[in-house]
Amino acid sequence: NRSSDIVIIRKKDIVPLPFVLPGSISDFLAIEFTQSLDRNLSVDVAISKKVLSRWTRLPRNNRTYPDICTFLRLFRIGNCPDIPAQLNLNCIGPIAAGTYTLPACSGIVRKSILSLCSLLSLGNYQITGRFRDPITKKEVGCFEFRGTTVNAPSLQTPSLGRLLSG
Repeated sequence: NRSSDIVIIRKKDIVPLPFVLPGSISDFLAIEFTQSLDRNLSVDVAISKKVLSRWTRLPRNNRTYPDICTFLRLFRIGNCPDIPAQLNLNCIGPIAAGTYTLPACSGIVRKSILSLCSLLSLGNYQITGRFRDPITKKEVGCFEFRGTTVNAPSLQTPSLGRLLSG
């Protein structure tokens, strides 16, 4: 975070790390607006996966979200309440200065969801983003999250061959 940033992610915790998929995940978010905004902000997001010790951008997962609320809804887990509503964040008008805190919420990422979403394949991921004023295109904040996804342990007893090869 830079001293000139208007938007600062104060805390973003996702538990457990690494993510065990399928499995239960909990998250917590605190976002600060250092000054009031008369309009919403767009969010440019890039997702990278670590391949052979280098971060490689995933081409289909780089996009611009038209406003903060659309972006925050990406982090909704399971039956948790809508994040902007929980934060009392105005999605269509001015945003008041202050810190908005989302209480921890838990949900389950099921195996059926994993088969539909290549983003959740196993590995190390990095999500970087830039908050921008949609009119001036000026960057007013940024963030970076890193995490690892792993397979849930099997309940079956592994065969000797799998033990020797693992």
